[in-house]
Amino acid sequence: MEEKVFEALNAISVEPRGSDALEILLVTSFIAPGIISSEVLSSVITDPERLISATELLDNHSLIHSVGNGDFILKKSVQSIVRTFMKELTIETNIFFQSLEKLIGILMDSKNVNHVICILNHALDYEILHGIVIKMRDWVLFTLMEQNRYQEAYEFSKMALNFLRNKLGATHGTTLDFQYNITILLGRMGKFAEAAKLLMPILKENVRSFDQKEMLITRHALARHLVEQSKYQEALAVYEQLIDGEDISEATDTIVLTTWCNYALLLIDMGKYSEAFDILQNTLNRRIEISNADVEDISEIRQLMAYTLVKQNRYTKALEIFEDVLYDRAQFFGELHLKTLLTKRNLAIIFAKQGEHDKALLIYLEVFNKLKQTLGDSHPETLTTRGNIATVLANKGEQEKAYEIYTDVYEKFKITLGERCKESLCVKLNIGLSLSALGKSKEALKALQEVYEDYNYVFGSNHDNTKEVKTLIDVLQICETLSNSATESRDTNKNIDATDVCDQDYKRKWPLHYAAKNSDVSNFKEFLKKGALYSEKDCSNNTPLRMTSNQEIRHLLILVKRLFKDVKVRSSNNIAEYITENSSIINARDNNGYTPLHWAACHGHQSIVQQLLEVGADVSLTSRKGNTPLHIAVSKGHREIVELMLQNVKASQLKQVLNAKTTISGSAALHVAAQMGHLDISKCLLKHGATYDISNKKFETPWHVARDPTVCNFLGDICDLFSQVKEGNESALSRLKRKESDEIVAITRAHNCQDHTLVQVANMNDHQDIARELIKIDKEYNQLITGET
Repeated sequence: MEEKVFEALNAISVEPRGSDALEILLVTSFIAPGIISSEVLSSVITDPERLISATELLDNHSLIHSVGNGDFILKKSVQSIVRTFMKELTIETNIFFQSLEKLIGILMDSKNVNHVICILNHALDYEILHGIVIKMRDWVLFTLMEQNRYQEAYEFSKMALNFLRNKLGATHGTTLDFQYNITILLGRMGKFAEAAKLLMPILKENVRSFDQKEMLITRHALARHLVEQSKYQEALAVYEQLIDGEDISEATDTIVLTTWCNYALLLIDMGKYSEAFDILQNTLNRRIEISNADVEDISEIRQLMAYTLVKQNRYTKALEIFEDVLYDRAQFFGELHLKTLLTKRNLAIIFAKQGEHDKALLIYLEVFNKLKQTLGDSHPETLTTRGNIATVLANKGEQEKAYEIYTDVYEKFKITLGERCKESLCVKLNIGLSLSALGKSKEALKALQEVYEDYNYVFGSNHDNTKEVKTLIDVLQICETLSNSATESRDTNKNIDATDVCDQDYKRKWPLHYAAKNSDVSNFKEFLKKGALYSEKDCSNNTPLRMTSNQEIRHLLILVKRLFKDVKVRSSNNIAEYITENSSIINARDNNGYTPLHWAACHGHQSIVQQLLEVGADVSLTSRKGNTPLHIAVSKGHREIVELMLQNVKASQLKQVLNAKTTISGSAALHVAAQMGHLDISKCLLKHGATYDISNKKFETPWHVARDPTVCNFLGDICDLFSQVKEGNESALSRLKRKESDEIVAITRAHNCQDHTLVQVANMNDHQDIARELIKIDKEYNQLITGET
């Protein structure tokens, strides 16, 4: 293909409009591939006739593909070859600077953020242009947010923040400003804990610099994120500090008055409705007294007052206020403005609460159609309104329709905001309720359990929503238990499934209990081998040992108990005796969910780890908290044991073990290594194929949780290299070669969250030259480490 492109370039160069065609091709080789509009090209060739002739010439030589109206498609592979061509002629730098000058303005005006990001990625290669990259980061972030591309904005923010920290420093004002802007994105995505974490260093710097206004803004934002996590007492302490000594009647700063409004919102969440309403009323009076207060300032406060009245079930008065605000906003903004439509939606909420479902449904449908018309059908507010429609249908008994709508809304929310954002979880909760109403109790319980786990890990166990879902689950489980009570007399004949060793029934009996009670030695051994909890108690406080009368089973349980004891005290001779006598006990788990391998890894007993692995100890088994033996070894800093486990794990299980996540935080082994500052272990994990950008429950990658600057920089460099290779930036190769040998091998064998290595990323994006060089580098430096030839 490269030869054909070069032939086409030579042929075009002698054509009448060849210079125009080449200029278009050279300049556009630095922007995102795909459809390129004629509007963008007009900044390159200003004469329309010359532009048409030039694009036709390129199309005739198959370098582009015209799609009508002067627009065309340019393939990434062609762009890469053209940039190689420029590099050989040593004109790449000059052409890129021309591209930047000609394109950046029109691309920003047209909000073509993909092209801008692509240009900025190329600009990273030029130290002189880093100032432009720094200035552009806010525009890119907010444009992506404006286009509801929150996941892309989130990924961009991580890379941009890493660049700023490396370039300017973590405490530089520009870095902290961008960090604050990221918290706005995180708030919209429902990542409140992550936002609060990013605000803390900003607040510390505000305190150090004695910047009172910035300190007020940051504390204000921090308090809002704490409220969203239901950390009311912590938020209350922040607000009380903010308003300490302040009198609403004397306030003139709008930030102070906004703080009072948000303080009132906190009081509403805490159930202090009367106190909140009085604060809002006083704040409203003060806003009216201030000469520069406009209609919208007053409308915002009145809406909050109406919201408080709804909480008090004072619907008539709330409806009256909402109608007044609706009239003012329609006059001020127009009928189709977002604020007007959201106020109208509030009317439907009140009608639905009053049981006037048909009236509510009509308003919701009207608002939905107008939001769809103005914002599109995937905008969060459009989706929220469609979810409201489903709720009304459910309340009217039309569960099938409601379930269908909820499911569609949930899938779209997942794409737009992410699977664990607040909106997605709310809709998934409603899916669970719909399934329950449709009589599908098992599916309902599964959905609600997933919601509960996500609420618990995103917001915490004390969040109101978490508690509410837990109560719903308990109620459904009680109903399920009652429906199963008729089968209680047949417990002794319970069918035992050897694959479900960790499933308990409504009496908290596990399969191991039934095998022990029924003297089923064969299945008992199988359950132990698969990781059954050998001393778990049922609801009657009975362990398998107490329940069995079978001597062989009793002997096995005693062996297991001795095995755990001797692993902890490093008695390797006894261990060899136990596992030789009966290897089925090797993966038994104690009440913590730990296997003997967990304990050997914990205490750093390398020889015992080797013993256990040789007879088939399972590295993938997890504790109650979701820790694998690998997690434990990593957390304790036992690098040799980590290497030993990864060398002995089955090839089919390697990926599962490397990326297994803990139950509470969702941390993979690399998160643990990064957080503990274990650089050598991090490199070891990556060398075996760990995912460098895997996310935990807070959507943090190992780079996010790294405390040690060396580990942080190493992981940040991997992120940058993957990005550069994806774009075909050959400077990634020289950057890679500057690393130490073990770092190079770790980087070339690391995987991204799509399970691709650098070589695979290069191949997938038609950068075969880079891919070949990466393979060569990996082989060369791996030989240096291992001594193999």
